[in-house]
Amino acid sequence: MNYVLSRITLFGPGSGPSDTVFRFVVYTALTGLAILFVMALGQGSFDAVVRFLFIGLLAAIAAFCVGVLLGLIFGVPETTGRVSIEPADAAAGNGATRETSDWYSDNSALERVSIWLTGAIIGLSLVNFNNWVERFESTAELITSEMVVAAPIEDTTTSTGQATSATENQPGANGARADPEPQRHKALGGLIMAAYALLGFFAGYLWTRRYLPSVLADARRAQRRRIREDSVEAGELAKRAAELGNQQKKTSGSDAREEAEKEAEKMRTSDRQLAIVSSQIEMSQQSFEILSPGSVPDDPWKNVFGGSASVNGVTLSANVYPKKGDDELFSIEVKLAITETLRPGSSPAGSLARVYLHPTFPNSIREYTMAPGRDLLSIPLIAYGAFTVGVQRLDNGDLLELDLATLPDAPAKFRMT
Repeated sequence: MNYVLSRITLFGPGSGPSDTVFRFVVYTALTGLAILFVMALGQGSFDAVVRFLFIGLLAAIAAFCVGVLLGLIFGVPETTGRVSIEPADAAAGNGATRETSDWYSDNSALERVSIWLTGAIIGLSLVNFNNWVERFESTAELITSEMVVAAPIEDTTTSTGQATSATENQPGANGARADPEPQRHKALGGLIMAAYALLGFFAGYLWTRRYLPSVLADARRAQRRRIREDSVEAGELAKRAAELGNQQKKTSGSDAREEAEKEAEKMRTSDRQLAIVSSQIEMSQQSFEILSPGSVPDDPWKNVFGGSASVNGVTLSANVYPKKGDDELFSIEVKLAITETLRPGSSPAGSLARVYLHPTFPNSIREYTMAPGRDLLSIPLIAYGAFTVGVQRLDNGDLLELDLATLPDAPAKFRMT
């Protein structure tokens, strides 16, 4: 949640078009409240000002909450299927693959309820449109008549000597008379309800579409990291136990007990080291959040990663060539490799790298485990035009960026598309 709140910036340039729209919604709502306050000052007495403000604010807040609820219902994200990830040695042909698996699946009940409610709301609104309009007008008239109260009329005496009532029609609160023509002013209540309901809808929809998926995705990634670490630890323990059992068969008496104690101590030391390394990896990876798209609509990751394809001895490159059997598509092989001599202990092998692709790709933000050796990653893709690829290393936070349109060896048609 702190991540979500940190991304909602009401002041400053923001991080994307959706943040700009969200700030516009907030500014418009605050401007409407300021206008409501100025109109209240023109109501005369203090009681009339308080009455105007209280009922106006209550109507605005209620309409805004209804709009937010509708925006949440219409914007609930849909869970996508999981993706199997093949490391670099699997591409070499030795058959090694890694597939993410959970001990439980996502609950999609909220998604089904959202789909059902969306269809029901739209269908009922179309069928009962005239009825809804009448109810809206009556509610707007009621709100306006309660907000706008005319000034009291002084007592007068007719030619026959009889005193008239102190107010016209029915007396209002504090000796004031109610507005004799509420129909003429019902636009005020309708404007408040309609404006704040729309603002609430946009606020709820934008928040659900822009920030809620990030929260859910971060929770799923944290769960998968725990599963992966538990499986690694269980495999190491099983391997050590098997080795210890084989050694115990070859030895007897005191030698077997001494050997068992040594192996047990090694296992405890290894477990402590594994726990420390896992904790360090989790802390380092949790500190690098998913980046937000930039300001280029057709190429959202351009200039987001600093523009450099080589950082700290690791280089991001790509090969592009026409796809066989299709003149409109191109085969792309994105590579991440070590191109310089690294200092001891700084190899990224075994760490995660987050790869950012164009949003037209399914699962456009992916995480890969970097393989040992100089070739860390090899990602095959198929596209019809150039775009920017970004890589975020989760072991040290390095950012690498490669604009495929700048590749000199790529086909001209690919670079111009």
